[in-house]
Amino acid sequence: MTKLEQAIRAAVQPPSAASARTEPAAYAVPPMVPARAAEPAPTVAVNHTPASPPPVAAAVEASDSRPYRIAEAPAGHRGVDDFYDPRREGDLRALVEAVVTVEAPVSLGLLVKRIASFYGIPRTSARVTTRVQGAIDGRRILQVGEFLWRQDQAPDAYRAFRVSDEASRRDATDIPIEEVANAAAVALRRNVALPFDELVKQTARVLGFGRTGGRVAERMGEGIELLITRGVARRDGDKIRDAHP
Repeated sequence: MTKLEQAIRAAVQPPSAASARTEPAAYAVPPMVPARAAEPAPTVAVNHTPASPPPVAAAVEASDSRPYRIAEAPAGHRGVDDFYDPRREGDLRALVEAVVTVEAPVSLGLLVKRIASFYGIPRTSARVTTRVQGAIDGRRILQVGEFLWRQDQAPDAYRAFRVSDEASRRDATDIPIEEVANAAAVALRRNVALPFDELVKQTARVLGFGRTGGRVAERMGEGIELLITRGVARRDGDKIRDAHP
């Protein structure tokens, strides 16, 4: 076992249990509404039709590659004053939910960047992050650590992964570990068995990374460890092997 593998294995925590549901179709970010006196925050329709989660043993077969889509910029002008205006709290909440609906699972950091851009804020800060965090409706958005999921998604049953192009490129740390694990499952299915470091590289390639630097390698390794924890992969000497060939 390599030093990288040992460090990553020690850092990975098993996922929490939750039930899965079908994903609704994405939609564009809603246009800005005029400022009004105190009023309830607008709601966004979400499909909550339940569905049975796929069995762990079927993770490789159920893995689904799709392009990463960015929430569209909203119509209308928004400025920094609008971002901090308590009278526009409903607009901010609607924007947060709209981004999560399109891009979930999405990291908090990426959500903050997206919202800041909508309001013409050139760079993020602790104050901006706090403001966005306060606009997250826990009844409609599930936050697990630094990642945000729709309420109809379940991290432990999530079997998709998104591939980014240059326009939608994500940092490795902005990719949920569950998504990395699903990409690793595909890389392993193609090769049946690979040394850990080689599987790290192949997983990075599946997700669209041309190079495997330190942060990328660490994140890919965390996903591989989750795949082993799920029982989809297993260690076989110095190799990682598909547990369900």
